[in-house]
Amino acid sequence: MEALGQKAVAPLAKYLDLQPKNDLTQLFAVKFLMAIGGSSTLGPLKRAFAEDQWEVTRAAALDGIFSSITRRSQTLCGGRTQR
Repeated sequence: MEALGQKAVAPLAKYLDLQPKNDLTQLFAVKFLMAIGGSSTLGPLKRAFAEDQWEVTRAAALDGIFSSITRRSQTLCGGRTQR
């Protein structure tokens, strides 16, 4: 997934909106989005945190949101985390 990078974000995001939801598909999509990282994954991860998602998917999405934000702040701070 990392090799595909940002090209994989849009196709993976489509899996979050599948109907009917089978939960495992959405969870794998979230995990792959987390592996890709970057600001373009933030929107889909926020969508995966929506109330209609499986609780495990929501927890993974929340982890991914915070990971994306942390990576972005470290990049902006030159590799240091602000306190």
